[in-house]
Amino acid sequence: MLITSQTYTRSEKTCSSYVRYLNNGQETYGQVKTFVELSECACPGLCDCPRTFLAFITEFTSQFGFTTANPPFSIQYIKKVNASETVHCVPIKDILNVCFYVNLDGQEYLCDPLNTVEMYN
Repeated sequence: MLITSQTYTRSEKTCSSYVRYLNNGQETYGQVKTFVELSECACPGLCDCPRTFLAFITEFTSQFGFTTANPPFSIQYIKKVNASETVHCVPIKDILNVCFYVNLDGQEYLCDPLNTVEMYN
């Protein structure tokens, strides 16, 4: 799974910074702002000292399910979202998956992948 950050500028055709992640054990949606690597290492060169990788993620508030207009039909894996002011710092192991981002007439939606065949092959 390739996850990019909002600050990654080389991606022109895909956007992999929208994610579903765990925040204090609760599933949350958001956009990765940046990544950091933490280490207490003082080694002068390359080493195998333990490191921690963290992601700073802007939390999105979400409404469960998208409902079509006519006929009304609820699609649970598409969520209408809004960016909040809250930024979480989470270990990258707590990122569950990349989400598909859709902007439709100024409304933002995140879609969970339906399967892993297209996502990871």
